Amino acid sequence: MLASEGDHIKAADLASAAARKGITLPRSDALIAAQALNRRATLFTRDGDFAPVAALAGLQARVGSAGRIRSEEQPPTPADSNPLDPEPEGG
Repeated sequence: MLASEGDHIKAADLASAAARKGITLPRSDALIAAQALNRRATLFTRDGDFAPVAALAGLQARVGSAGRIRSEEQPPTPADSNPLDPEPEGG
């Protein structure tokens, strides 16, 4: 997806807000967050370092590792489990 002019403006706003709080926000992370915000999308990522960016931006983000995504706001639930994982013993 190509970033729009509005995405770049939002990214600059996010980077400025981060700088005011003493946070260095990489341009790429600012642009990713801006695109998700401008599209009212939930961001799915495996980058655990993205959580502060999401919090700063007020972005709904779900962070996880390969095959497992969980919400930063909620603990994992059975629905978050990978259906290809074997059943635990006794389960």
